Amino acid sequence: IEGIAECTISDIVDTYYVWERVNSLGDPRIVYVKRMQANGTPYAGWPNDGIRASSYSNYDAMQFQAKSVLTNNGIFIAWKDIRTDFILNYYGQILSPTGERLWNDEGVSLADNSREQEFAALNSDPSGVTVVWAENINGMQDIMASKYSLTGNPLWNALGNYVVQIDSTQTNPTIARFANSGLVAAWSDYTYGESDIYYNYIRNNGSLIYP
Repeated sequence: IEGIAECTISDIVDTYYVWERVNSLGDPRIVYVKRMQANGTPYAGWPNDGIRASSYSNYDAMQFQAKSVLTNNGIFIAWKDIRTDFILNYYGQILSPTGERLWNDEGVSLADNSREQEFAALNSDPSGVTVVWAENINGMQDIMASKYSLTGNPLWNALGNYVVQIDSTQTNPTIARFANSGLVAAWSDYTYGESDIYYNYIRNNGSLIYP
C-alpha cells in the first residue's frame, strides 16, 4: 500500500493482511483488510487499497490494535474503538473471502460497558467467535469473555461474562479450545503481588467450570 497514508501491519492470518491506516487528510486511524494470492495480487472482490473493517467515518473514527482469527465465513477482526464516548471498547466484524462485510457495516460493539478494554485474545469454532479481554474496573483489570455467532449476534451476555472478578489486577488473557468442547482461558494474576498464571474452563454456554 503506497500513498499519503501511513500504514502499520497488525496481523496476518492465512491469506488475509490486517493493518492500521493513518491519513492526516481524512480518517485519523482506520483498520483495513486485504486478501492476497500467492502471486502477490488481491483475490477477486478485494481492491488494491484493501477494505475497511468498518464503514464508520465520523470525526471520532479511531481504531487501534486489531486482532484477527479465521472463521468458516471469512476473517473475524476485533479492534479497540473510541467512537461515541472516547473510551477504548472492542468492536468486531467478519469479512467474507470475497471482501464483503457480513456484520453491521460499521462493526458490532462486542461489550460496551463504558470501561477501557485491552489485551484481547480470539478463538473461533463452527458456531461463532469467542473474545476474551482485560477490562478496567475501578482502576484494576478483570478478565471478561463474550461469544458471537458468525452472523454477529451475541450468544452469551451481550455485555460479556466475567471470567474472573476479584479485588486485584488480572491481565494479558489468552484462550484455547478443546477438541471435544469448551474453552480454557488463562491470564496473568497479581492477587498476591507478583504475577502468577491462573486459568479457568469455560463451557460452550459461557458458564465457568470454577465459578
